[in-house]
Amino acid sequence: MKRINEEERVRRLVKSYVSEILKENDGTGSFGIDTGGMPQWGGTSKDMYKVFIQPFADVVATAAGKTKELARKAVTVVQVAFETIMTTLFPFLQDSYDEIFDNQKNDIEKIRGEYKDVYDRTDAALASNDASVLAFLCAPGPAVAKLAVDKGPKAASGVLSVVTGGISDKYLDKFTSGGSKKHGKSRGPSDVFDSYVRSYVSLLNEEDTEKENGGEKKDSKLADVIGSKKFIDAVIKKSPSAGEVAKSAQEVYRKTLEKAFSQASSVLNAKSIDELEKIVGKKLKGSEKLKDIKPEERKTAEEELMKGMKKSMKEFYAKSLQEKVKEVLAAGIPEDNPFIVDYRETIQKIRSL
Repeated sequence: MKRINEEERVRRLVKSYVSEILKENDGTGSFGIDTGGMPQWGGTSKDMYKVFIQPFADVVATAAGKTKELARKAVTVVQVAFETIMTTLFPFLQDSYDEIFDNQKNDIEKIRGEYKDVYDRTDAALASNDASVLAFLCAPGPAVAKLAVDKGPKAASGVLSVVTGGISDKYLDKFTSGGSKKHGKSRGPSDVFDSYVRSYVSLLNEEDTEKENGGEKKDSKLADVIGSKKFIDAVIKKSPSAGEVAKSAQEVYRKTLEKAFSQASSVLNAKSIDELEKIVGKKLKGSEKLKDIKPEERKTAEEELMKGMKKSMKEFYAKSLQEKVKEVLAAGIPEDNPFIVDYRETIQKIRSL
């Protein structure tokens, strides 16, 4: 009978242990794989294993193998324990992470209820998801300008109208109605603001380039105004409702990020398997394999095991949050949006743990 080598023996051991756990957990996971290789909701525990566990298995074995204090048998045990423990641990991490965003949905529903027209109109314009709507609402200015380019000035002006509570309408109606409707005298403290905006719109006409044949000036168009950051920022700043919605949106996603970072910090700061099991609240299958290692090697083996586990867990949290950034960018939200900036800062903080 042909004798199998050590590498093949390890492969079979790992396959045996992990297959049993996957049979127990399969179908309960929430991560799948899209064509870009990024995690997405709706997959299985097998998908999760391929993304967050399997790629790190050889890294752990290699790192442990370079440790002089560990014999080859101990290295084998560390590799088997790593894949087995992580296959048991990830369903817990994933469920806890999902719970954070389930709670966020409740907060989003409060915003939707309080600012229904704003939320629904924005949602329809972006044709996207809750994350993108939150990003838009917390800083609508740059996104409106980009929306004007991507989907046309009328779509952008409609969204701006809802976001500002109709304040932008009286400055844009001359473009949207086809006429040059004159406004009545402004009243109260808005006099200066109204005068500024009307002057600014007129200034756009004056700054338009002249045609080569005779120097005739062209009329300013809706696209010129709605695509102007200066104009958009002015009307948004004027609108009390825009400020209220922005504040609510920021509070929602920032609370979610705080919870995600807190959860990641909790598991990533665990110093031992025992401490991690206390955080999880259950025994992690595979940890008993450490008993097969000689007592004098056990401490080093667990240290190497914990290093590999932390790398794998960091990848889980970082990729999960990065997927939200990817969704928001795909919806046309600019890179400098506070939502994207805050998400990326949180990802960096997790990677630095």
